[in-house]
Amino acid sequence: MSEKYELDERAQVLLRELINSYTRDAQPVGSKNLAELSGLDVSSATIRNIMAKLEDMGLVNSPHTSAG
Repeated sequence: MSEKYELDERAQVLLRELINSYTRDAQPVGSKNLAELSGLDVSSATIRNIMAKLEDMGLVNSPHTSAG
């Protein structure tokens, strides 16, 4: 069974840039870098919120590494 996801324009842009960057560099993509790549005028916190929604939808996966 195929699921259909409805993403707003910002989420589509971020997902596209995330995929492009990851496939090009084979490295995790941070929210600050993704904000710059996308050209969107949004904060890195907004990027993280959108990424969390994409993760909840099962479209992306974050390693959740510890900062300390």
